[in-house]
Amino acid sequence: MTDEDCMRMAINQANLAVRRGEQPFGAVITLGGYLVSAAGQGVTKYGPTGHAEILAMNAAYSLDQATLYSTVEACAMCSFIARENKIKRAVYGLKSPIMGGCSHWPILQDTALNKSELAF
Repeated sequence: MTDEDCMRMAINQANLAVRRGEQPFGAVITLGGYLVSAAGQGVTKYGPTGHAEILAMNAAYSLDQATLYSTVEACAMCSFIARENKIKRAVYGLKSPIMGGCSHWPILQDTALNKSELAF
């Protein structure tokens, strides 16, 4: 699977979220070229931690060395959880300069937060 294939899957998850009355956010996790999990936004159903990235990470059986694909740059909360779960790579469609865990707060790049090495 290419990055483009995975981003298309994340966009599909965002579309499904909209049909459920959620905001248009989707996430996919892959490991070794295989789909591990996918989720759309679920804040209405699950509350403030129902972000697509968190739901996808919670559904995954293994995150160490995985790639997280998000339709929009992960927020600070989701970015920190990705770091703690040793996500190796994060790919996102749209930058979020106000809430982004990469462009606004350097959570995904800050190697002092933990010992995982993220690549972009």
